[in-house]
Amino acid sequence: MPPHYGTQQGEGLPDLYMVLPRQRPDGAGATREAVWWECKRPDVRVLRPEQVDFQQWCTVAGVTHGWGDLDAFLVFLVDRQLIRTENIPHDRRQERE
Repeated sequence: MPPHYGTQQGEGLPDLYMVLPRQRPDGAGATREAVWWECKRPDVRVLRPEQVDFQQWCTVAGVTHGWGDLDAFLVFLVDRQLIRTENIPHDRRQERE
């Protein structure tokens, strides 16, 4: 077995690509936001060099890039008002209350 069990789709390519609803800054309706998300285990606190490169390319292009474990992803969704804190399982939201 290889020591890395990732998706092996491509060097640095994140695990998820999403197009999410987003409120326009001027409040005039909704738009969409493209998001790349790199899933990490809770004990992983850094990106690999090729993942950092991809993150930087996204920044230059104005594309949202996030990374982290499930809790970080839930915070990301709450911050964008896509889910409400009370809809997060109780054992995961204790730190946010």
